[in-house]
Amino acid sequence: MGTPDFILELRRRVGTAPLWLSGATAVVVRPGPAGDEVLLVQRSDTGEWAPVSGIVDPGEHPHEAALREVLEEAGVSAAIDRLVWLTVTEQITYANGDQTQYIDHVFRCRYLDGDPAPIDGEAAQARFFAVHDLPPMPAINAERVAVALEHEGDVALGHAPRIAGAALPDAKQAIIDQLRSVRSELLATLDGLGESELRQPLTSNGRTLLGLVTSCAGLELSLLTAPFGVDPGWEITADGETGGGRWAIPSPSLSSVLAFHHHAAAMAERTIAALPLTTRGHVESWPATRGQVSLHEICLHLLTETARQVGQADSIREAIKDRR
Repeated sequence: MGTPDFILELRRRVGTAPLWLSGATAVVVRPGPAGDEVLLVQRSDTGEWAPVSGIVDPGEHPHEAALREVLEEAGVSAAIDRLVWLTVTEQITYANGDQTQYIDHVFRCRYLDGDPAPIDGEAAQARFFAVHDLPPMPAINAERVAVALEHEGDVALGHAPRIAGAALPDAKQAIIDQLRSVRSELLATLDGLGESELRQPLTSNGRTLLGLVTSCAGLELSLLTAPFGVDPGWEITADGETGGGRWAIPSPSLSSVLAFHHHAAAMAERTIAALPLTTRGHVESWPATRGQVSLHEICLHLLTETARQVGQADSIREAIKDRR
């Protein structure tokens, strides 16, 4: 089924201006030979896998829309178990310039009948996947599935709830793994060196190994907390030299710097796990021309910058060893 007639009519009146619409997502679950399975469809336009979703028609109940979409897109009959998540999507701008934002109702549904197959042309494939073998999919789609499978209790409101033991979407887990890897490379440059060596400024700008670790941790904490409304959980004190602020580290000792580093890493990973990668944040220190940037863009910037600092740390370490 293509764009509903009522939206085409609205577009004739408002053009590409933002529309506020209601959406419904159905996470259909059935028992399988190796445990529960989830119905997913592969979108014809993007090739991405996702649970069935669609637009709620005027006067239609969201749960009815969810079941209708499952039948129209995948040829499967299902029944509603319960509403599990009520959230607002990021604003979407389509290729033709149309702007839309949805209030999305995510339902956990149980399979009744039918062999999944692409029916209305919106999907290229429709099939059930074992919950332990889901294909890669965008973060928001993986979150919908995770909430439907794992969330207990009342309907989740707003951001996706933290699911104990739930696997992170592939893209988010890959970012966390890369951050952990580059952090390990940075800390490895400290191995076997004494405290005095860690404070030796052997670069033209006077940087030290402890200074580099502190700088990288501070960057991670500043980019992945406050821009998304998260309390960094670490005190900032006034910097008399710059007139700004800096992270309050009790002493320039290795133990103090490592404590700050581990805190920053934990806070960063908490933000990545809790928010969709499309979440927009505002970094006050960045030029206004950059505007709001996504969590994904900030993570990529952080990975690039930390890798650059690792290269500088390697050079300092070699210079220290040459001086022995």
